Order: sequence, then structure tokens, then C-alpha cells
Amino acid sequence: MTKIPVNRLQWVDSLRGLAAVAVVVVHLFNKSRRLYPHDSFFSLDGIPGLIINDFLNWGKIGVVVFFFVSGYVIPYSLNNRTLDEFAITRFFRLYPAYWVSIILSVIFVGVPSLLVLLTNITMFQRFVGVADLNVGYWTLQIELIFYVICAYLFYKGLLYNAKTIVKGFYLFLVVAVLLSVVRYFTGLKLPVAVPVSLNVMFLGLMARKLSNNDEIFTRSYILKHVAVFVITLLPICFLAYNKDYGYDEKWYKYFSSYITATAFFALFFHYKWSNKAFAFLGAISYSLYLLHPVVGFGAMKYIRNIFPHISSLNYILLFMLFSIISALLCYYLIEKPAIAIGKSFIKSRKKPSIVIQATAAVEP
Repeated sequence: MTKIPVNRLQWVDSLRGLAAVAVVVVHLFNKSRRLYPHDSFFSLDGIPGLIINDFLNWGKIGVVVFFFVSGYVIPYSLNNRTLDEFAITRFFRLYPAYWVSIILSVIFVGVPSLLVLLTNITMFQRFVGVADLNVGYWTLQIELIFYVICAYLFYKGLLYNAKTIVKGFYLFLVVAVLLSVVRYFTGLKLPVAVPVSLNVMFLGLMARKLSNNDEIFTRSYILKHVAVFVITLLPICFLAYNKDYGYDEKWYKYFSSYITATAFFALFFHYKWSNKAFAFLGAISYSLYLLHPVVGFGAMKYIRNIFPHISSLNYILLFMLFSIISALLCYYLIEKPAIAIGKSFIKSRKKPSIVIQATAAVEP
């Protein structure tokens, strides 16, 4: 790893790459555990299991890191843009690759009901109580909520206001506590992860304010809020995740994973670590995140039908190969062209206003 100048964001790409790998590793580990129950590496009482999924959960760590990065990056993507331009850039950034993952899901997994398919196309499925087609889609809806919050605060001129940022942090912390208490006493499966994730994003925004040499958000000031987050997170996790609702919920796994993700973001943020391999994976991280559950596992299902006795090592290697190749193709053939189209669309919308201004200037 090499240290890079503070004004560069290669460390963010490297962190994204690490987060994407973490999510893929957990999904692959859990799938392999079911397919190879007699392999000691995947045993329920083994050290690898404790490190990867059973005490720490690297999928949760990766997702929380993504939320930190979103908080650090997304609010400042509104700089020098109108709300329309922000919406256009986000649309072309998220939806084309997302729709490709839906198409591939239909090909590899099967055709869902029309309701499930149509609602998933909108990316709003969880808001109306419809199941996700892809295991990773739930995080995208939290991203959308954060985008709306950022857009609203930007519209009100409050997005970069220190008091507003702190109030937002404590608001979602209180909401998380209240939801976890209600969940504990009623057994209702309330979405505690939503306010906690938004909390994480506001911490990421605080870190960005520190990077921009904000006089209020000093290192010690942010550390105080991190301490409040960590202390409050313990009862939140205990109350919300002391009962398994079918997602292998264990309160200590959630707590340890959130803390580990916070530590990773803090270390990368402080030292500005960058690694070419992880930065490369960071560039294709969105496609990798979307496609590995579909293409990776879908392709391996066909291969296992042909070679039912394929070893766990070969399964892992081939899965990673298919996942990375599909992510590369999606990045270069879908993501990058879509982003370019979005930018061109914004430029084309600006040209008429320039012509009008020039015409007005020469009128008597």
C-alpha cells in the first residue's frame, strides 16, 4: 500500500474494492458451507467461520463501509449542480447496471411474478412490501433515502450546515433506539438497519467536512460523535437483533461488524491507503455487488450440474472468475457508457439556456 496526497480520493476507491470483496466473500462462504457441509473449512465451529461469518460478518462490514463512503461522497456530488442534474447523474449511475442485473436474474434464476418484476424495476420494491430479486438490493433503497435527504437539505440550503448535520446524526440515532426498543418488546420486524445506516452516512459526511478543513468538524469533535455512535449501537444491536428472524441475526455479530467497518473507514480515511488491485475492484464494485449473486452462483449451478463432484476450491475460483468477468463487462459496456450519456444529457440541457442568455444580451 502506498500513501497518496490528501486531495486525492484513490483511497475511497480502494476502500470500495475492499468492501465489495467482503460482501462477495460472505455470500460465497455461506453458499459453499451449504454445498460442502463436510469440508472442515466451512464448519460451524471452525476459526474461518468465526472470522468470516459467525462472529464477524464481512458482508455486513462491506455494506456499512459502502454507507460510510456514500456519506463521504454523495453530498458533495451536489456541488455546482442543480437538483435536476443530481437526479440525472444518480439515475444513470444506478439504474442501467441495476436493470442488467434484473435481466440476468430472470435468465439465471427464473421469471418472477409480474408484480415482483415490475416493482423491482423501479427499485422501490421494499417501500411497498415486495421482495427483492437480488440479495443485495435492500441497500440500494437506503441509498435512495439518503439521496432524497441530501436533495432536500440542499434545496433548503442546509446540506453543508454543521448544526443540520449534527441534528441529522442524532435524529436517526434516536429513531434507531426507538425502533429497536419497539422491535424487542413487540417482536415486530422493524427496519432498524435503515436509521443506523443513515447514521453511518452522516458520520461519513462529518469526515468529509474534516477533509475540507471545516473549523467545526475537527478530529476530536468527530471522535466524540463516533464514541456516541458506538456506545448507543450496543443496546440498539442487543434489542433489535437478539432474536433471529431468518437472517441469522445475532446481536454481537451486528455490533462487531459495525465497529469493524467503522475502524476500517477511520484507518483508510486517516492514512489515505491506496492499493491498485483494490482500487480496480472499487471501480467495478457496483457491478460486482449486483452481479455476483446472479452470474456467479447462476453459472456455478450449471457447472455443478455437469461436474457434480467439483472441489470446493475449484468452485470458489470459478465463481470469482465468473463474477469478476461479468462485473468488468457490465462496467465497461453498461456503467461507463450510461454515465457518459447522463453527462451528455446534462450538457444538452444547458445549451438552450446559454443561447437564450446570449440572445437577450443583444436585444435592444
